[in-house]
Amino acid sequence: MDCLKDNQEKYRLIGKAVPGAAHDLNNALTAIVGYSELLVMRGADPDKKDDYAKKINSAAQNCKSIIQNLMALTRGLDEDSSPGLDHLAHFQENLPPPN
Repeated sequence: MDCLKDNQEKYRLIGKAVPGAAHDLNNALTAIVGYSELLVMRGADPDKKDDYAKKINSAAQNCKSIIQNLMALTRGLDEDSSPGLDHLAHFQENLPPPN
């Protein structure tokens, strides 16, 4: 019975964490799309291209971190190796800062 309650609590916490992760992914992807469009635009300022590329890379790294955290969060939910409730509760603290 305790195992069932633990799993229910894990799913509840995941349900709370996923919208925040989706929002952060959307923000990072918006930056990637926007800066990549600026990078390939004709007439784009050549002096800013390196800055755009760095911002694209930073946003992509944020996406990677969010996805890794989501994978760790959901890994083995129905197995004995499932993440502890402490890990789930602190998931949002491990999200990269918004851009």
